Amino acid sequence: MTSKTRGKGVRLTGGKKAKTAKGKRVLDAKAPLIVENPKSAIFLRGIQTNEVSLGALRDLYSLKKPNAVLFSRKNQISPFEDASSLEFFSDKNDTSLFCLASSNKKRPSNLVFGRFFNHRLMDMIEVGITNFKSIQEFKSSTIGVGGKHMFLFNGQVFDVNPQMRLFKEIILDFFRGEAIDQVDLRALTTSSRNKIFFRVYTAQLKKSGQRLPRVELEEMGPSMDLVLRRHKEASAEVRKAALKVNRTLQPKKEKNVTKDDIGSYGRIHMERQDLSQLQTRKMKALKKRPLADTEPETGANDAEGGDAFADEGQSDGLSKGERRKRRKALLEGIDD
Repeated sequence: MTSKTRGKGVRLTGGKKAKTAKGKRVLDAKAPLIVENPKSAIFLRGIQTNEVSLGALRDLYSLKKPNAVLFSRKNQISPFEDASSLEFFSDKNDTSLFCLASSNKKRPSNLVFGRFFNHRLMDMIEVGITNFKSIQEFKSSTIGVGGKHMFLFNGQVFDVNPQMRLFKEIILDFFRGEAIDQVDLRALTTSSRNKIFFRVYTAQLKKSGQRLPRVELEEMGPSMDLVLRRHKEASAEVRKAALKVNRTLQPKKEKNVTKDDIGSYGRIHMERQDLSQLQTRKMKALKKRPLADTEPETGANDAEGGDAFADEGQSDGLSKGERRKRRKALLEGIDD
């Protein structure tokens, strides 16, 4: 697929080597992208088809537009026996998905969905159609071109059963599309282990008498029941290469940061701190006050007064504030 946001244009697996500058540009235009565009699909018809398979193919093409190419001619293609023709069409039309309609006595009303990786067939699944109703049979047939689809896969069988899981992955790739403001709902439900009820709905906004409208789902078609048939899964090597994420898209590793279910935790490395330089709260009661240095005229009296003051302060049981007042009064008396 072509895009302005691509890497160096190098193919991930083997392929043709360009001999000219023009050929190199053509190969670069088809090279895998770092940021993928919406995947395009080709819709083909086999040698034998019936009204059911052909009608389903056209309706699915209508839902996939504009990222879709519809082939009108018949093609001699048996994807489970030889996929070279499909790979050629994928490379020529620059598509990564396909849907093939066919019908025969052994497998009537048949559809095959598949995916390509680097224009090589990766995986596919075959389903049979029953109870088909075309879009034209519904009165509320409104198809928004390029709309964003919503899917509902009801039941754990889509995660447990390998065939169901593969069908889920391919269908999600088919109708992933681009992000837009308006949303159309597409629902897939199941009540049987190998049968899928495919229903398509459109969201209708009704009056509710409030600020927010009332949303109702109205069936718009196509409607069909799908029965799982053959399937082919991708090899472990190809699947690993297809799911590989470019380094430029991977999140950068943060040093000293760990994450868990609650959040992120950071580790800070600090040097040994000098607590003597710690700024504490300066209270008036804790402020240091130097004692008054006095030299009395009579040394004996001063010594006696000092001793008396010391003995008195230690034995009278007074508080610091009261002793401070008495000391101040004694010093004032000595000065006088």
